[in-house]
Amino acid sequence: MLVLGKGQSNSFDAQVFATAPSFIRHNLLSYLNHKENYETLGSLFEHLADDYAVITYSQRLWGFFRELFHISMKTIFELFNIDDDFQSYLNALNEGITASKPIRGCET
Repeated sequence: MLVLGKGQSNSFDAQVFATAPSFIRHNLLSYLNHKENYETLGSLFEHLADDYAVITYSQRLWGFFRELFHISMKTIFELFNIDDDFQSYLNALNEGITASKPIRGCET
């Protein structure tokens, strides 16, 4: 549930990097457990899982590209002195990509 040991890299540095967020999640759950007086960490985790959606790799990747498109279009519009608002183009691109879901997350 805390994604400990799910890293698939053979690099030691990558394994350490993948382990750190699991410990941060555990510490956060322990702190909230202490503050909210939950009986078990499982019930606290279930309570938080209902309110928090796990961001898949494809969503993070799309977020990176969306920001890249934003910076690129802003630079192009400034470079060529285009007065049109580029945000409408970004919104249309975002709607088209998120509606088609070309990349799907995977459990493994």
